[in-house]
Amino acid sequence: MSNRVIMGEISRNPGGPGAIAAPGPLLISCFIITKNEEKRIARAINSVIGLVDEIVVVDSGSTDRTTEICRELGARIIVNDWKGYGPQKRFAEAQCRNDWLLNLDADEVLTGALANEIRNIFAPDRKLADGYRLVIAEMFPGRNRPLPLARHDQVIRLYDRRKMRFSDSPVHDRVFSGEARVKQMKNVILHYSFLTLSQSIAKINYYTDLQAATNNRHSPAVLRLRLLTELPLNFIRYYLFRGYFMAGFQGLSYAMVHATFRFFRIAKMLEMKKSGKSV
Repeated sequence: MSNRVIMGEISRNPGGPGAIAAPGPLLISCFIITKNEEKRIARAINSVIGLVDEIVVVDSGSTDRTTEICRELGARIIVNDWKGYGPQKRFAEAQCRNDWLLNLDADEVLTGALANEIRNIFAPDRKLADGYRLVIAEMFPGRNRPLPLARHDQVIRLYDRRKMRFSDSPVHDRVFSGEARVKQMKNVILHYSFLTLSQSIAKINYYTDLQAATNNRHSPAVLRLRLLTELPLNFIRYYLFRGYFMAGFQGLSYAMVHATFRFFRIAKMLEMKKSGKSV
């Protein structure tokens, strides 16, 4: 499938969490990569309408209403074959018309507090850094705020592409900052990673296949040892130390999902080592 552009125009009628009507959009391009995200993409796009100058969605072949929803919300849609996380985000960077970029995933929502913080750092009297680390707070289905001890990642998502870019790793989608000046922002992006247990298990299978195929650093002896410890230690890590116990049965289930992810990743690495198929 060759890439193609489906044109849209950003709505100036803001809606959803984080949307701000005045004093107008900043010269920032927000880009999002998607595939079959009809249940979550509207919330992500609505959270930046009114804040950014354009919204670019790079879709890798959705068969649901994802691209239709994006077009209705005014995003510019480009269909591009999937090449991996890093390459897809680097492709999306190149489609943006502004040098300042904000990256969201389709299951993430910019909070109003973070939108205001971004406006403040772009005020005329402020000196910008080269990029900013944003806090990504994990959300459970049906909840409107993170658990008190929820997982909070800190990653560069707002940056000047003249100073830094996403890495080209097919597995990891992190911005490589080098010697650029990076500052930390205080407010959060809400990450609605979980839809259902079935969806989470499907993601486990996909991600662990990718990671096993691209990671051959560990010896078989180390992998065998980790195979014994990975699941119980990570279950304790998430259920107790990340506070999943506070979410009842739901927390128990997703603590096991995370622990199983870690176990399967090691098991698949070991299997590929034995078969000689690792990259």
